[in-house]
Amino acid sequence: MAPRRFLKTLFASNFINLFCVAVISSALIAGCGTTKETQREPGPDPSDNNETIEQTAVDEDLLFAIKTNRSELSDVYSGLKSNIPAVFLQESTAREIGDPNQGYRIQILSTRSVARADSMANDFRTWARREFTNYIPKAYVLFRQPYYKVHVGNFQFQDHAMKLNEVIKTRYTDAWVVPDEVEPELVPPNSLQFQKNK
Repeated sequence: MAPRRFLKTLFASNFINLFCVAVISSALIAGCGTTKETQREPGPDPSDNNETIEQTAVDEDLLFAIKTNRSELSDVYSGLKSNIPAVFLQESTAREIGDPNQGYRIQILSTRSVARADSMANDFRTWARREFTNYIPKAYVLFRQPYYKVHVGNFQFQDHAMKLNEVIKTRYTDAWVVPDEVEPELVPPNSLQFQKNK
């Protein structure tokens, strides 16, 4: 009795599975087929040149109008003045708040010679130890192809770097402030005034 029940159950489940597969397959085949033939849209007859000539004349007239009036086509808002308060028009000297590793350094040299860059960095370190009392900027030799660059200091804000740059320019006349990655732990406080030894 048990083997018969098993065969009956097995046959019934296989029959249901086969039936489902057959229904789905026939639905896919019927859905993918089409009964309608592809037809071409009626277009202009190549033997009828009147419409083509009229369209060409309209295109030429349009191009002529565009060429003659192009200078008159302008931005209608270009002459308008906006009433933006002056406080919003001021440029900020501070960098945007964000990554603490982004800031400013002072570049004193850019050269293709690694020996010259190392020599300038050592010369700056010696000069800075001798000249500054409250802050001694660190010197870095960086390679940015194809140049070796000597950068000094770590600053979060450009205006603070500009203050030290004024002092450094007394010795290194080509010094200028550049955006660079900085070491946040070496950034001097904003209240610090750069003083040289007398």
